[in-house]
Amino acid sequence: MQARHRESVLPGAPLWLPSARRQPRQIAMPSPREAESERWVALAEQTRHAAAFGWAGETPEKRRKGL
Repeated sequence: MQARHRESVLPGAPLWLPSARRQPRQIAMPSPREAESERWVALAEQTRHAAAFGWAGETPEKRRKGL
């Protein structure tokens, strides 16, 4: 097995090519507006899923109380 290079390099690419050196992936922080809309989209998907399966709003506490 080959020894790992300190910098991961694309196979077969010369080292002087800038694209040969893999850049660490930048994780972009979403803007507050994007994060809020993603939250609403996730909530809508959960609600739609729950409604499709008939357990919208049903929680173990409500089930215990018989509501």
